[in-house]
Amino acid sequence: IFVNTIWVGPNDELWVGTQSSGVVRFQHKDNSFRSFRSADDNANSLSSNSVYALVGDEYGRVFVASEGGLDLIDTHSNIVTRLGSVAGCEHSTGSARLRSLLWDDERTLWLGSRSGLCRVEVPLQTDSDYQEGLKNLSGWEHSAFNDQNVYQLFKAGEGNIWVGTTDNGGAFFHPETTQVTRIPYDADADNALPNPWVVSITQPNSEEVWLGTPNGLAMLDAGS
Repeated sequence: IFVNTIWVGPNDELWVGTQSSGVVRFQHKDNSFRSFRSADDNANSLSSNSVYALVGDEYGRVFVASEGGLDLIDTHSNIVTRLGSVAGCEHSTGSARLRSLLWDDERTLWLGSRSGLCRVEVPLQTDSDYQEGLKNLSGWEHSAFNDQNVYQLFKAGEGNIWVGTTDNGGAFFHPETTQVTRIPYDADADNALPNPWVVSITQPNSEEVWLGTPNGLAMLDAGS
């Protein structure tokens, strides 16, 4: 099985997204496995078996980004809901092909795709119109990333959203503004990324953010 992504949930549960076998959930407490796959004759199955990103929230929901779109798995019932298109994000999510996810706060989900970045307001189970809200998701596109393959998303400690693309280097912005700071690519410069494809982002401490590329690592000052 080709593994694209892993998300660690509550109680050390492992959620694994694969290239062609959907999602696998492993529960340490009883060493059990459960698979979630796509099935043409089942509307309560994954949109696609090609899964690129997984993220959960504090309400027992796991969001799945795949070649076919955005899905939601209720971890209590193991029911899959296909969330479909997002109004206001037709450019970035219209053809699906989602690549990255970031759960920002109690309602906000960021979607990265092969053609852009979308911020989605997700309803909560306590909302009176919860089920209807899931069928009618709405969002806002960050136009600075239109037509860019948003491969990685990461929220740093100071609140900035970091974006890794496949061809346009890295960038970060604060969700309360639209201003974007770009991290350029220049293989010959000491103060630029060694490759335009950012495959991973992490923050080991409050002062540093690290970006991984096919040609090595780049360390940036988190404050500046």
